[in-house]
Amino acid sequence: MENLNVSDDAKTPGPGASEGILTQTTTIYDYQESTESSTLGNGMVIPHSELGPWSTGPFIWSRYLIFQTITAVIGIIGNGLVMLVLFQRRAKRRSTDTLVGGLATADFLTSIFILPVPKAATVPVNWLGELYCMIQETKITKDICVTASIYLLVAISFERYIAIGHPIYFNRFLTRGRVAASIVIIWFFAILTSVPRIFTITVRSVDNRGTLGVCFYKPVGRTNQITLSLYLFCLRIFIPTVTMLVTQSLIAKHLYRQGRRFRGKKDTSFHDVARRRVVKLMLIVIITYIICWGPSQVTVFLFLFGILPPSFRQSPAWIIIFMLSFFNSCANPIIYAIRFKEFREAVWALFSRQRRPLTAIFEQEKRNNNTDKPTRLTNVKTDGLNNTTIPAQSTNSAGIGGARNNANIREQ
Repeated sequence: MENLNVSDDAKTPGPGASEGILTQTTTIYDYQESTESSTLGNGMVIPHSELGPWSTGPFIWSRYLIFQTITAVIGIIGNGLVMLVLFQRRAKRRSTDTLVGGLATADFLTSIFILPVPKAATVPVNWLGELYCMIQETKITKDICVTASIYLLVAISFERYIAIGHPIYFNRFLTRGRVAASIVIIWFFAILTSVPRIFTITVRSVDNRGTLGVCFYKPVGRTNQITLSLYLFCLRIFIPTVTMLVTQSLIAKHLYRQGRRFRGKKDTSFHDVARRRVVKLMLIVIITYIICWGPSQVTVFLFLFGILPPSFRQSPAWIIIFMLSFFNSCANPIIYAIRFKEFREAVWALFSRQRRPLTAIFEQEKRNNNTDKPTRLTNVKTDGLNNTTIPAQSTNSAGIGGARNNANIREQ
């Protein structure tokens, strides 16, 4: 008789099991191949014929799962609003808005994939069961979205550095097509770096007929475990964090020099002020990412290296650390709403009938003080043409482009 002994951590799935890298198996059943029945963790015996090739284990709503569901729902709603607002202004979208939209899309998908769902306790021993274990048990879809979100944040940090440190090359090189191509490259990178994890799991038969199986993590040696922990730590925390801290330090240095140069002057460029605001906003987003994801990744790293004892996985601190990582998927829209007036106005305009000018949000063109009001229409009579209705503009509302338009009107 062969028993598939399952650890206590696997019988009570928690934050560690949700990561898919801390347990060798995630099923909650003890299977006995010598009989035609399976024994649940609570001692109840169920015949294999009643389980069938597809069956689910008990689904208990713990405080951990409730918090996970709440953060997922908030993330879906918040990031969905960001996507709607930026899609509505897609014609006016610039590089920052495009990257923020890509970040919102990644967080939106992450929120969907962290919604708790019952897991399959038994799967068929065929390619369909293998596919389920590779996708669902390893949480590869969530990992792809998380990785994409992290490196989109890195891309935003680079974009802000170019906008502040090298403004001459900003509009020349960061075109809409190149920014969109960079987002596609980041998603391919996220997929490629997550694919190796699907080869760590397989389906193991648990009945004499060879039709009933469970998702089973392949045994790994100590060396492979250390390699995996180093890989995940560098991929999700070390490399992106160091990169963003370096770019933000360079931005801060440039802004400090610029502040000393224009100290006491009142003719500071509108674009300089707007870019400073965006830099502060993105700095808060980066710090939030480090606070949310840093503790969980460092904890997993220390646990796999054997520095933290196995008993730490049953402590409240372990659960709180992993609950904090879920908050990152819903935090950014909250930050935008609190720190950025233009985003609040755009959300309000999305649901109201009041007409407002559709401009970029996170990288604004120069606007006058009346942009909060509905767009006013005026009649302008042209030579040889009927009266045409165009939006009214002031002489100082659109920078160089507005000055040229006003000059043309005066000449006519």
